[in-house]
Amino acid sequence: MRQGAPTDFANPVEPTGAMTVTQYGVTAFEVQDWDGSAWVTVPGESVTGNNRIKRTFTFAPPTTDRVRVLVNHALAGYGRLTEVEAY
Repeated sequence: MRQGAPTDFANPVEPTGAMTVTQYGVTAFEVQDWDGSAWVTVPGESVTGNNRIKRTFTFAPPTTDRVRVLVNHALAGYGRLTEVEAY
């Protein structure tokens, strides 16, 4: 997951896992997939206290055609996700 880049929208850079957010950062979220009748948090993919621009997760291949990121908290109440990839 990539969010921000980092926070200078006029001069974006490729984010790294070492970069931290200062504004518009998603600080708590869950990676979820669809089980056929409800959204289910992928085991081990519930994050709180996040301060990173980029987060990478490795988990078993999904058996669904739907994956989402449920944002539970963001700095100053605003968060931006710019890219989500699941493969």
